[in-house]
Amino acid sequence: ILLQVKEFSCDIMKAQSLAVGNQRPSFDTNFDEFEVEVDMTDDKTESTIHTPVTKAPGGCFLTSFCFVIEVLIFSCVCLSVNIILMVTLFFSNFGKVRFRGVAGWHALIFLTLGICLCPAIFLYYILRVPSPQDSRKKIRRNCAATMLFSLLIFGCVLELLLWVFLPAESFLPLQPLNSDALSSLRNEPYRPDGCNISSVFEQTKIFFANSTLDLSSTKVIYGGAAGPFRDILAFDNAIYLKKNTCSELLKIWMVYHATILWQFQKGLWFDSFGKSFWNFVFNQEHNRDLDFTMVQRAYEEGWIIEDFEFRDQAELVQRYYISVTHNSGHNKTSFVALKHFALQILHDGI
Repeated sequence: ILLQVKEFSCDIMKAQSLAVGNQRPSFDTNFDEFEVEVDMTDDKTESTIHTPVTKAPGGCFLTSFCFVIEVLIFSCVCLSVNIILMVTLFFSNFGKVRFRGVAGWHALIFLTLGICLCPAIFLYYILRVPSPQDSRKKIRRNCAATMLFSLLIFGCVLELLLWVFLPAESFLPLQPLNSDALSSLRNEPYRPDGCNISSVFEQTKIFFANSTLDLSSTKVIYGGAAGPFRDILAFDNAIYLKKNTCSELLKIWMVYHATILWQFQKGLWFDSFGKSFWNFVFNQEHNRDLDFTMVQRAYEEGWIIEDFEFRDQAELVQRYYISVTHNSGHNKTSFVALKHFALQILHDGI
C-alpha cells in the first residue's frame, strides 16, 4: 500500500509539473531557461518550447503524507461502520440463522468486511484518475491486491478487538490479557478473603435449576469488556468479571447477569435489525431503579415477564433472590408480585 501511495502521489506531482510545462511563458520570463527544438524536415519550420520541469522541495513527500492521512481517516470510518454493522447483524433475527459463538462472530467479520470494505476499494480504483502508465490489467491487479491485503489487516484488527472486549468469542487464547475465573488460582479455598468464584457460580446454577437456562457451557472470565466499563458484564454465553472482583455482592450480581444470559438463550434480544439492542443502548431510562409501584400495577393488569424491559426482568429476579436468601425487602403484597414475575423465569412460566 505504501508503494502504491508513493507511486500515486508522485504521479500527481508529475502531472502537475507537466501542466505547468504546457503553460505559455509570460513577457517577463527569462527565455534563456527554455530549450528550443527546430524541425527542419519540412518546408515550414516548427519550433517547440520546453519548459524546464521543477518540483517544489519535499512536494512528493508532502503529497504522500496527506494521502496517508486520508487513508487512515477512511480506515477509521470504514472500521467504525463495520463494527456497527456487525453488532446490528448479530442482534438481528434471521429465523433459525443466528451469528452466535466463535464461528458466528468470525462469519460476521468476513461478511461485513465484504459489504463495507471491498465496494469502497473497488469504487476508489474506478473513480481515481489513472496515470498514463497504468493499464487496465495493472489497475485490476492492484485493486485485487489491495482488497486481499486490506481484508487481512482489517480482519486482524477485528480479531484483536474481539480478544480485548469479548475474549470468549475469539480464536486467540485468553492469556495473558484475560484468564478463566473458574480455573484460576484465585478460586482456591485458602484465598484470604474467602471468595470462591466457582462456588458462587455453582450457587447460581442451583438457583436457576428449574429454568431453561443452560449454564453448562457458560464461561466466566476475568477481563474482557468488564474491565473498562463495569465490575461484571454478561454477553451471549459468557460472564466477564473485572480482575480481583469477588465479594458478597457478587452472588447477587451473578444472578442478575445470569438472567441476561437467559434472555440471550431465549432469543429475546434478537429481532429485526437489532432494534431491541439499539433501543436498550440509547434508552436513557435504563439507569433508573425498578419502580415497585409499577410492578404491583403490572401484576394487577396481568402482565408477563416479557412485557418488562430487559434490565427490569433481570432486576426482578435479582430482587426475588435477595428476598428469599437475605430475608429483606418488601411487604407481602410487593413480594407476591415479585415472586409471580420471577418464577416465570425460574420455573419456566413463559
